[in-house]
Amino acid sequence: MLDVLNAIFDRFGSKLDEFDLVPVLSEADAEFHPFVVAVTPENSVKLGIPFQIVPALYTEASRGLIEAKQQSASQATSAARSSSSSSSWPEHAADLNSEIVRKLQATSRAVLMINAENYTAWNARKFLLTAKAVALQDELLFLALVFRKHPKSGEAFAHRRFVLQRLLINDPPAIKQTRLAEEFAICTTVANSYASNYFSWSHRTWLLEQVASDKDMVNTELETIKAWTAQHPQDHSGCHYLQQVLLARLRTRWPVLSELFAGEGSLALKNAKQVAALLSNANCNDLAVAATAALTEWREALNESAALLELHADNEALFHHRRFLVYHASLLAVATGIQASTELLQQETTLAQTQFAPRSFGSTPSAAQRSRLLSDYLSWLSSLHQHTADWKL
Repeated sequence: MLDVLNAIFDRFGSKLDEFDLVPVLSEADAEFHPFVVAVTPENSVKLGIPFQIVPALYTEASRGLIEAKQQSASQATSAARSSSSSSSWPEHAADLNSEIVRKLQATSRAVLMINAENYTAWNARKFLLTAKAVALQDELLFLALVFRKHPKSGEAFAHRRFVLQRLLINDPPAIKQTRLAEEFAICTTVANSYASNYFSWSHRTWLLEQVASDKDMVNTELETIKAWTAQHPQDHSGCHYLQQVLLARLRTRWPVLSELFAGEGSLALKNAKQVAALLSNANCNDLAVAATAALTEWREALNESAALLELHADNEALFHHRRFLVYHASLLAVATGIQASTELLQQETTLAQTQFAPRSFGSTPSAAQRSRLLSDYLSWLSSLHQHTADWKL
């Protein structure tokens, strides 16, 4: 079975862009039996792996992988080994014959198609990449195939970062920008298919760190994630990521505000001494100018949040996002030097009581949820109001 699977990859290569487990069909493809291969009008190839052969295929591939690893250890010279352990990988593919390299590639590929959390298989792939036995770009194509079946694989996302780090080092600026844009698009595709995919959003956060100094890419990402959050207001992961992008945009446009927003969006309330220290460490005039401009932009985010909450006031994720926005708006208001924090919180309390209150009569589950969330939010606003009273410096 493993030989047939290898033949499919050899024949179709990058055209193979999707696979899944399928019931056994009465008439299997004679050429690729027991697998099912379909070519679409767009010339892309889909692979079906019958459920019944999965245990045998996985066993065959796993045993082959272990054998290839043992053979690689025995054939490597002592100088080429990374340690004296028989479980270590050789440092160079040249220490192995081509048959072992091909076996490592084929068996690790088959194992990961079925179980994307197999550490040994991913380590085999890393060895092949480091030894330049597999091209980095080809590995990205293989990972895209794995994600079609295993979009929540943490190990697959970690391996993708391993590959990207090596590609980005040598990429010219234009190619690097294109590659990162493609990565953001992949994360969006995965997020559309599976809600609250922690590993996908973590990968996207890592990508954001790579483009943090690029104003245009940060702006593009902000518009993208704002639109996505509006369509998926129930996804807390999306709201949390939006917060990271908002902070990244502020830090990019107004670096003087970086210290004020230290903590990656934490809602741990700063006391008066902490705020005083932050304000004293910056040029007051520069800080006030930047904070005034940033607060104007931040109010736009508050307005967008209010519009969503008015439609989905029974959504807990949106209320948590609102807390983030209001808290940081309070910090900006203090930094303007006009002591606007109290006024901002009073306006927010009035708005919440009028726009976010339940509109239906009776005791429907939605109305009860709205009432509970609104009550919790108003209590939090009251606490914040009391706390920020000490910020008047």
